Amino acid sequence: MPPTLTGLPRTEDVKVLVSDLYLGAYLLGKGAHLWEFRFDQEGRAALVFKGPNVLFHRKAYSTGEVCVSIPALKAAYNLLRDTLHDIQRRHGNPKGKTYAYTRSDDPRSQGRS
Repeated sequence: MPPTLTGLPRTEDVKVLVSDLYLGAYLLGKGAHLWEFRFDQEGRAALVFKGPNVLFHRKAYSTGEVCVSIPALKAAYNLLRDTLHDIQRRHGNPKGKTYAYTRSDDPRSQGRS
């Protein structure tokens, strides 16, 4: 029998660290606010969300007991992805990697295979 969420308490504003953009998009749709971006030593990004019931919504997402509007989830996902790529282009990350090429750096844009 899958776990249910009826016994989970709802909480006040807390911060949650997320590395899944789809989970982040879901949390945005539930009223959480993107608090900050963090990068680990490997250069991977993590997002920090803060908001009411954010722990409850993260648990609901992980158990699969959620209903979402696909267009709204897609819009929130695209917003997070574009914001993350913009921050990486402007500031880089600890490992010096960039995950988005500029047009002049992208070998595919040079007409070569």
